[in-house]
Amino acid sequence: APRGGMKQKGGAVAAKPLDVRFTSNDLSKIASAIALYDTAAPLDYIKLMLAATYHNEGRLPSYFDENLQGSCRELCITKEDEALAEESTAHPSLIWALASAVALNPGVYAPSEIDPLFQGMIKVLAYLEDHRIRQGAFYSASSEESGWEDSPRFSPIAGALAQDIDDVERTAWMASSYFDLAALAEAMFLTSDRDTLVERGLEIQSVLNESLRDQSIGLYLDRVHMEDSMFLSEVRTPASIVPAALGLADPLGIQATTSFILDGNALWGTWQGSDDYMMPVPSVAYHEPALGVYEDGHRLKGQVWPWQVYMAWRALVFAEAYDEAERLRHRFLEMVDLHAQEGLYECYDFLDGAPGFGPQGRATEGVYAPAVIQHAVTAAAVLRMVRRL
Repeated sequence: APRGGMKQKGGAVAAKPLDVRFTSNDLSKIASAIALYDTAAPLDYIKLMLAATYHNEGRLPSYFDENLQGSCRELCITKEDEALAEESTAHPSLIWALASAVALNPGVYAPSEIDPLFQGMIKVLAYLEDHRIRQGAFYSASSEESGWEDSPRFSPIAGALAQDIDDVERTAWMASSYFDLAALAEAMFLTSDRDTLVERGLEIQSVLNESLRDQSIGLYLDRVHMEDSMFLSEVRTPASIVPAALGLADPLGIQATTSFILDGNALWGTWQGSDDYMMPVPSVAYHEPALGVYEDGHRLKGQVWPWQVYMAWRALVFAEAYDEAERLRHRFLEMVDLHAQEGLYECYDFLDGAPGFGPQGRATEGVYAPAVIQHAVTAAAVLRMVRRL
């Protein structure tokens, strides 16, 4: 990574670190972008991931290193969640990456190439169904969400662990995965498999529409389990937009999601129609009290993570709000371009689009490490939005 060339910000060191660990969530997004340029590499990524699941009975290491070998850091396992962290899973977006690669390269892959991957994905879903489901919805381990505190997946309630939350985002990805596999099954003339997969996808979609949203306004929300109580989160985050971004929302959900994205006090970050106030789609809505909470002098809560902006753009496209989607796309690419001479950052400050602060934790006591640079997930979001995919 380049050194220097970036003024020190709030005590952060000027050297900008490369991220040398990947989750299955990261690798899914990276594979979806590589498919734009290479037909073999995305399948190689997916094969490596599936090989890891075969050796771990459907589980995956929490992290992979730069050689795509299982690795771990202190970040992998938290004391509160140690047992569950040992059972890290593949992210269901891995299936979307496979379907995306096939869709981007029609006629390139033979059924004999896809079928082993298809069968591997079935095993991944089976493990998730056995180990990550509760009352029809799905949840995550803390190791799969960076402990919630410094990741784009903002915790909906103070003191909650990832496994305390029926995750609206992961539940949406699960439903989408079944529909993606059904499309692959149809392409391979596996009619009975297709019908079974569609049926399960519809069941999960109904959980989203019936149990994981505020029926009075139509917005999709996390469901929180605390002690003996269960309730929908009142904290508004971009997780709410994922069902619509994946084409799963019904008309009420589409309307609510669109309103949430375009609300200047929620995700749009503007007042009185201006685009010049703040950046779009922070990881917690602008009207939330938790926005901008400081640690070591650095604003951590609410940073802009590019993949979430991409999800918002997709949701607007599905809602046929094309003008607003194009406006969001322009604002996002303009923000990234401000620092493009340095590189692509993992996250950006919601106030002015400056490089944010990444998930690698404190560099030293009182100094928080800067954002990861040349981040492949950011590159994937940029490439897909540049090409309007």
